[in-house]
Amino acid sequence: MKFSESAISVLEFTSITRGLFVVDVVAKKADVKVLLAEPVSHGKFILLFTGGVGEVEESYAAALDASGDFLVENILIAQVTRELGPAIGGESSAPFANHAVGMLESTSIAAAVEAADRVMKTAPLNLNRFRMGKGIGGKSYFIFSGMLEDVQAGIEVGVEQLESYGALIGSELIARPNAEFLEVV
Repeated sequence: MKFSESAISVLEFTSITRGLFVVDVVAKKADVKVLLAEPVSHGKFILLFTGGVGEVEESYAAALDASGDFLVENILIAQVTRELGPAIGGESSAPFANHAVGMLESTSIAAAVEAADRVMKTAPLNLNRFRMGKGIGGKSYFIFSGMLEDVQAGIEVGVEQLESYGALIGSELIARPNAEFLEVV
């Protein structure tokens, strides 16, 4: 997934058809790129789009107006970290070897995206994996790595962010991951 824009928005809907309708609204409102628009577990629908800050803000406002009572969560990040795009697209970043690993799990896709963005801005960290909603009961989790003290700081920031949404399921720190762990992640 190519990701070179400066802003991102994430919206979660309880209705698949309303989510699809909002995709059309968003695409017509401003010059934005839809990164992901699909049903996820528990019958929710997720929409992620990116673009310049002004364009994303314009489409985001239109999306909120068109969402009705079907909106579960929504965020807009104006200066999003570049590492987020590839991870959301399923790509793996830098290898874990010789790094500590942090993991955060959320009940909310939107909250997890915002938490991952904040974690990546905390310290020099690698966002290694990001999994959203599909096949995991509508939950999300992300895995990041770096120097132990940076990973600890990232976990603190991520936990605080997810708790502010009431979406934290758990957090884990592995100071020195085993080779078996690295193979299954």
